[in-house]
Amino acid sequence: MKILAALFSILGVMALVMAESSFSPRTYQAETVATNYGVYRDAVNNYALSNSAPSSGEISTSLLRLPSGWNPIRNWTNRFDNGHIYVWGSVNSMEAQAIRDLFLNSYAIGINRNGKLFNKYGNGVSLPSFIPEGCIVSMIKK
Repeated sequence: MKILAALFSILGVMALVMAESSFSPRTYQAETVATNYGVYRDAVNNYALSNSAPSSGEISTSLLRLPSGWNPIRNWTNRFDNGHIYVWGSVNSMEAQAIRDLFLNSYAIGINRNGKLFNKYGNGVSLPSFIPEGCIVSMIKK
């Protein structure tokens, strides 16, 4: 009986350590960046759907309907080009994964690697050269 009690105590401590590591400050930071990106991306998408968006160029943040008090955590950028809307920014690998998780691993969200959109499913969609290498990218067809 004492052996079982010791075993369950050890398992309990291990569970607490594992749970604590899953809620680390780095995880929280990545999820915050993902949410911030998601709000910006959705504002760009909503603007494009409800307004006569230009065929090319950037939509100023001042024109977007962003929540009161919203501030970008990263330098998010958007650009309309050739019938597509691109939204991108620099992130680390944890933040990129949190963004992909937020958008349920959408085919349209990935990392720019060698001029192609790389996501969970592989790569293949070519990206314009104005998107920097290594950025998270969301591609929306207008």
